[in-house]
This record gives sequence, structure tokens and C-alpha cells, in this order.
Amino acid sequence: MVFKLVKKETLPLNSVKEEIIQTISNDKLDAAAKALNDSVQTDLDPSYFGPPPSVSAGAKSSGMEWKPSGKGASAASDRR
Repeated sequence: MVFKLVKKETLPLNSVKEEIIQTISNDKLDAAAKALNDSVQTDLDPSYFGPPPSVSAGAKSSGMEWKPSGKGASAASDRR
């Protein structure tokens, strides 16, 4: 990639002040969030959550059961 410098000028502080303030503010916020996240550690206890449910056990325990129906297949082919 090649860049061509078209114009070189020094911008007045008043025209870039808000952008500088926003950039510094975002950098400080990112640093604070990183420090906060790095200061804690989460350990999950698998015994609290129990074993993962199997697919068939999950469907039965919710009271839902899946039964394929011929209606959906024929309706889809009718729309073509």
C-alpha cells in the first residue's frame, strides 16, 4: 500500500481539542476496565451446576416431544 502526502499542516488546538479529550478519556476507561478485570478471577464449581442434561432427557423433562410430521415436508414441496 502506498500513501501520497497531499498537504501537511499543523491544526489549531481548538479544532482538535475535543478529539484529543475523547481519545484520552477512552484510553483511561479502557485501562481502568482492564485493571478491574485483571484483578479478579472467576472459578466455577461444577458440582453446583450438576452434570449436563442429555438431549433426550432435556426434551422429556420440559414436557416437549418432537415428532416428525409428513405435513411440513409436503407443504414445503407444494410452494416450489
